[in-house]
Amino acid sequence: MAYKKKKKKKEKTEIFILFALFAFVVFIFFINFNIWEKRKEIKDHIAKTKEDLERVSLEKEYMDAMLKKESGDIEEEMERIAREQLLLKREGEKVIVISREKEEEKKNDEEKDEGGESFFQKVTNFFRGE
Repeated sequence: MAYKKKKKKKEKTEIFILFALFAFVVFIFFINFNIWEKRKEIKDHIAKTKEDLERVSLEKEYMDAMLKKESGDIEEEMERIAREQLLLKREGEKVIVISREKEEEKKNDEEKDEGGESFFQKVTNFFRGE
């Protein structure tokens, strides 16, 4: 009988050890599974962050190019205005001023030369009855 008790006790101990070993393996599996999930989330987050960084870098390059273009356009426009309105020039350039009054006088002179009278004089003479 003592032999049967020892055998039963040994079987219970073996079952307990197997159960404890199985529980330990399941515990390790779940821990590793959680670590694997977190690692996957972190890798996905890193990949998304790299994509965002690439996109932002491309946007920055585009904005820098646009800023450079716009600043060049602004400088050209400022130079044009300075040349036209302020009569500024670069070194070695000559400024030629053409006034509209002289052009109008030339037109009037040409009209007088052609008919002796300007167009306006002809119109006023018409209404006067001359």
